[in-house]
Amino acid sequence: MKNIRMFLCVVAVGLWVGISGATADSESEAALKAFDSAIASRNSAVAAFSQQDFRALSQDALNEVVNQGVSALRERGESSLARTWERDWQRRFSSALTDIGTLDLGDHRPLSRWLADFYKVLEDRLGRDTAHAGLLGDIYQLNYAIPVTFAPRAAWWKSPSDAANVRDYGSHFVPFASIVTYYVVQVGCQQVMKRQGQASAAKRICKPAAQKLRDAMNGTLAPILSNFIYLKANGANPSLNIQPQDWVYTRAEDLVD
Repeated sequence: MKNIRMFLCVVAVGLWVGISGATADSESEAALKAFDSAIASRNSAVAAFSQQDFRALSQDALNEVVNQGVSALRERGESSLARTWERDWQRRFSSALTDIGTLDLGDHRPLSRWLADFYKVLEDRLGRDTAHAGLLGDIYQLNYAIPVTFAPRAAWWKSPSDAANVRDYGSHFVPFASIVTYYVVQVGCQQVMKRQGQASAAKRICKPAAQKLRDAMNGTLAPILSNFIYLKANGANPSLNIQPQDWVYTRAEDLVD
């Protein structure tokens, strides 16, 4: 009997090691597929931005920051408040950007009073100096960056070729493009992880990858795109000169920690 028990223990340990190894392998394989999706999402964003096709990606990013905001409220025990804001957004604004014209936005004014109020609620309930500070900053910046980003050619640019205006546009476009990339990449990457049966690892795997692509967008790609978009919109004939090194990350393996 003692030998039988020992044999069963050995078998159980062997099975556990085998299952653990298989789980680790499958998570790694799923991560590479998710990183492929992340790279593709970033590349699609660059292509869309270069065509001044901002609305769909902006809407996706806004929907995700609101989703993460209401999730943070729920985690703080504010389920009723979270549900109120979530339903209001879904009813009134979850597709609003896809329904507006490029020049329907104002000169350096916030996009949405709703987002400004939502920001204040999150700041009050979560605190500014918390793990959610990055999310709060992203909501604030998107609210002010989108109106300018959407209108590189507009009446308020009194001297369109002036270097100060080029910098002003860039100071809005670069954070806009970086933030949008971050959230769009997160969503797509996590969807792939979930389809691979790795939902529990999705955030842990995808957020660092999205941050890497955000940093690359902010550091190299967005400044190039910003100048191209602004100059083209104001009558110049610029070239979009993105060099291979400007992408920083080009393969799924590049995003592996």
